[in-house]
Amino acid sequence: LKAGTDLSSFSIDEILSLDAKQIDFKDVKSIVNQVNTADISDVMAMKEDLEEGMNKIIDDEGLDLFMLLITDIVNSNSQVIALGKDAGLVEKAYGVKLEDNTVLLEGVVSRKKQVVPIMTDNA
Repeated sequence: LKAGTDLSSFSIDEILSLDAKQIDFKDVKSIVNQVNTADISDVMAMKEDLEEGMNKIIDDEGLDLFMLLITDIVNSNSQVIALGKDAGLVEKAYGVKLEDNTVLLEGVVSRKKQVVPIMTDNA
């Protein structure tokens, strides 16, 4: 599994566009990107570069929120990096606190079923 989800050969731009979907939550212009991994820490080791790339996309596309879900396919959790002026929407929707732009969402693995509806309801 780890070899099949290894992102080390991908550039930051490739990772941030692999499975990026523009999803607007009411008036919040957003991109929700999801990458699958067997080891969240491998992806989080690139956090600074990922955030830099995310901020560039936010600026270039005039986004209010960029959510990167780093989904652990072994333990069925997602570490989220959330940036943008409406990043607090993640806190409101899930009842969590972002620390250094990130939070672990336990049991969240589906963008379609567990992210879009909850974020839309809380926007």
